[in-house]
Amino acid sequence: MISEQKSKLPDLSSQPDERILAVIGRFKNQLEQIRQEELNRYSKKMAATEIQLAEEVSMHMMQNILNIPWEKLQTSGHSKREMQTKLLGEVFNLT
Repeated sequence: MISEQKSKLPDLSSQPDERILAVIGRFKNQLEQIRQEELNRYSKKMAATEIQLAEEVSMHMMQNILNIPWEKLQTSGHSKREMQTKLLGEVFNLT
């Protein structure tokens, strides 16, 4: 009966921690700001099709960059996850 009830509960170890979400969110915002600034600077020298391509490529690059720390934090144990979240925040000045 207990194991039945236990199986109905969500697996909290796989749920993202609010701090992780906050740090990744701030990291994403910083990357997006940099991406937009660079696109604005270089788009003056590009045709419309080149701008569209640069937009698409830079967006995919940003998603890949964000995916690495997200995957790492999701697969870490709880205590290691806290340390890595703090470190990520400090390294990228996200706190």
